[in-house]
Amino acid sequence: MLVETRALHKSGRQVVSTKNASATDSTAETMLKINKILSSGRLYLCQSKGVTCSSGPPGPPGPPGTKGARGERGHRGRTGNKGDQGIMGSPGKRGKRGIMGPAGIKGEPGIKGEKGEIGPAGMPGSKGEPGESVSAPAAVVSPVTLTVNEGGSASFQCSASGNPEPALVWSQLNSQSEITQSAVSGGKLQLKHVTVSDAGLYQCSATNILGYSRKVVRLTVNGELLVMKMIRNELL
Repeated sequence: MLVETRALHKSGRQVVSTKNASATDSTAETMLKINKILSSGRLYLCQSKGVTCSSGPPGPPGPPGTKGARGERGHRGRTGNKGDQGIMGSPGKRGKRGIMGPAGIKGEPGIKGEKGEIGPAGMPGSKGEPGESVSAPAAVVSPVTLTVNEGGSASFQCSASGNPEPALVWSQLNSQSEITQSAVSGGKLQLKHVTVSDAGLYQCSATNILGYSRKVVRLTVNGELLVMKMIRNELL
C-alpha cells in the first residue's frame, strides 16, 4: 500500500494542470478521503491469511507540492562566435580644448627674402625750434700780471665765451718746459713752489670750429737776494 501511495503521488505531480485551480483542489481533497477509506479496507483484507490483494487503479493526482529551493548557478557557457561589424554611428560631440603643451624648439632662421620696392615718401616733419647762434671764442684772463716771491704759489684764471664751447689750453712762452696737467683745472693755472725759472709769459688759448682767441699774462718771481734786500729796506 505504501508503494501504491508513492506511485499515486508521483503520477499526480506529472499531470498537474493550471486550469481551474480551485475545482482541482476540491476534487483532489475528496479523492484523498476516498482513497484513505479504501486503503484502510484493503490493508485489513490484505493482512488476512490466504488473501492476495492486487493493485488497484491509480488514484487521482495529488495537490502540487511546495516550491523547492533555488538550485546552484550553472557553469558559464562558452563564448559565442563574433558577430558581424555593425554600422558606423554618427560622430560624437566635440570634446573640450586640451591644455597647451610646452613650446617647441626654435627652428632655424629662414632664407632672407628679396628686397622690396621703395615705399612712398612720408609726410614732412614739423619744423624744429631755432638753434643757438654760433660764435667765435673770446678769451679773458685774470690777473694780467702777477708778482710772487720764490717758493710761493701763483694762480691765473682763463675763461672764454663762444658757441660751440671753446677748449682752453695754457702754455708757457719762450720756454722749453711744458706745463703739467695737474697745474691746469677748468681754465685755472695753478703753480706751486715757484722758482725764478717759472717767471715769464703764459698764454691761454681758446679754440672752437670758428677760430681761436689768445690772451697772455706775465709772472714775475722775486729771487732770495732780492727778497732779502727788500726786507732790509723795510727794516731801515
